[in-house]
Amino acid sequence: MCGKNFIISTTCIISLMIYGAQVHAQIPLEREIESVAENIESEEGDLVQIAENLEIRREQKININTADRMTLAEFPFLNAFQINNILQYIKKNGPLLAPYELMAIKAMDLETAKQLSEFIYFGSGSPKKIPWKKMFKYGRHNTLTRWQRVLNEQEGYKRRRVYESTGESQGTHYLGDPNRFFARHRFTFSRHIQMGLTLEKDPGEPWQNPIGFDFLSGHIAIMDVGHLKRLVVGDFQAQFGQGLALWSSMAFSKSAMTLNSQRFSRGVYGYTGADENRFFRGTAATIQWGKTTVSGFYSNKGFDASIPSNDPEVRNGLQWSGLHRTPTELANKNSLTIQTIGGNIQRDFGDFHLGITAVDHQLASPIVPPDQLYRQNQFRGSHSQNLSMDYQWVLRGMQFFGEVAKNERGAWAQTHGVYVEVDQQLIFNLHHRNFSPQYDALFMAPFGESHGKGNGERGTYLGFEWRPFSKWVTHAYADHYQFQWLRFQAGAPTKGVDYLWQTEYIHDKNTSVYFRLRWQNRDINGENEQIIRPLANESRGSARLHFSHQLDRWVFASRLEMSRRNYLEESQNGWLIFQDLRYHFLRVPLVLTMRYALFDTDGYAARIYAYEHDVLYAFSIPAYFSTGRRMYLLLKWKTGKKIDLWLRYANTHHHGTHTMGSGLNTIEGNNFHEIKVQCRLKF
Repeated sequence: MCGKNFIISTTCIISLMIYGAQVHAQIPLEREIESVAENIESEEGDLVQIAENLEIRREQKININTADRMTLAEFPFLNAFQINNILQYIKKNGPLLAPYELMAIKAMDLETAKQLSEFIYFGSGSPKKIPWKKMFKYGRHNTLTRWQRVLNEQEGYKRRRVYESTGESQGTHYLGDPNRFFARHRFTFSRHIQMGLTLEKDPGEPWQNPIGFDFLSGHIAIMDVGHLKRLVVGDFQAQFGQGLALWSSMAFSKSAMTLNSQRFSRGVYGYTGADENRFFRGTAATIQWGKTTVSGFYSNKGFDASIPSNDPEVRNGLQWSGLHRTPTELANKNSLTIQTIGGNIQRDFGDFHLGITAVDHQLASPIVPPDQLYRQNQFRGSHSQNLSMDYQWVLRGMQFFGEVAKNERGAWAQTHGVYVEVDQQLIFNLHHRNFSPQYDALFMAPFGESHGKGNGERGTYLGFEWRPFSKWVTHAYADHYQFQWLRFQAGAPTKGVDYLWQTEYIHDKNTSVYFRLRWQNRDINGENEQIIRPLANESRGSARLHFSHQLDRWVFASRLEMSRRNYLEESQNGWLIFQDLRYHFLRVPLVLTMRYALFDTDGYAARIYAYEHDVLYAFSIPAYFSTGRRMYLLLKWKTGKKIDLWLRYANTHHHGTHTMGSGLNTIEGNNFHEIKVQCRLKF
């Protein structure tokens, strides 16, 4: 390990930690997103959706005094108690009049109140009349374009260049150029009209069809007009219950926000993300009469699916990457048409909320998973049905929630939880899930370790938030789980545990520091090459120290993190240390953000994830592994009220290696260079 570099850098950074700071994220979810990356590694498309929804709400604030439960659920930094307490406070005491009054609401902390204040206003209970004739005059347009490229030549493009110049094939190569292009236009009018168009070409994808872009998505949505809560024509998302029967987008899992295990469904809404598969295409509507809400939807959309060479009439399974760079990936594009019809009915009985969801999927070709034993319980066939009932019940200082679901095979899945508010300083969250090995749903995202994909997950999660003193807060959870069936890299039923502890000291609005410990232990396959491998134990642990401070126009962030992975007789260790700086120039509308990081791990298994600031609506959460350094530079220039420009450059240097990456992404050398340029026009 790089002992000398580590000692020198640690000394420098600890000196800066006196003024250390957490650079504020583009959205108030930096730690949540970072924690999610540690579990699922890449969900950029849905993160774009979350970021853009919050950006729209920041520009078109909601009236907190008329907001309902579904509207408040759009803010993922609010937990179950906070949402319920906001509604109950307004019902009991009347309209909120000023931001400081948020602190009078039970379970509302200062940081969350400040975040919420960015997206709300304190209006009267009377809705404003809709000046439809002035829609195009007063509507807002938002156009964004982005170009991105890895500056090194990767193996897939090298093979393409050789083939085009000599006709010699060196195996599979990328069909397109290494540029990534992203463009989108949004039109919004108050909270009532939204129209969107998204275009994207990933690196390696060829230009095709009349518009050239590989991905095209669009929708028109009408919202909050009389009894019509929402009407969407085009591409849309559907989220209901706790994610057992239908949840087409990503949902956050375990993280340092330990009270956020409950799902808050948004129903149906227009799709604005960049994920090319996790959405529906058709029409959806939600109508509300008093305390009863009814939603219905229809979709007919092509999804990416792998085609086995021995039988082109079936599909091995759905593909989620959205990449179409090689002939095989291009052949899989939209190769399986799925017709979906479904609905949901919800009734609010005051302290008790009940919902029923039904969904039916008809597949144009049957799915027949490969013959691996661990895939035996995964969905197969051309017809899928799911029916579920979800509930939420507030009883004094407790809030119960859950969902029970059944599929067409008669298999059951259920998840139940309860929040217990001991007092304003201590809140517990107990959550239990039990998924039958035969239960499946094509689009599901329940809280858990593996989202219940045919492995029979059972688990109990206990989390709490404790505020013993005014400036201290502790988040912790313990999750014990087991799988009743085999899963990938586990040839027998297994069990595991996951623990996290984080304590934060918030000195004032400019200075804070937190310390985090996490430890995971689970069973996976051992090394013996047998038909059924014996299980072996794998454990992972990490410790993080993060300081934060803002000083005038300077913002600083400093972090030291260590990781350890044990498997059989082998241990891998690693550490990461970085310093972030942000500076707001006084004379010019320019913001400079940069990071310098050193890392050293014994292998990929001891990798460490760290959130990086990026251009608006883009996310960078790389895995730091091997030995080296990484830096990035981000410039944002606001040229006026209408135009924003971003430029981002990132470089990774690995010591003692001659290649980086793998497969078609391999590059020669030990330096990786990437650049992004983005422009946003608002009018």
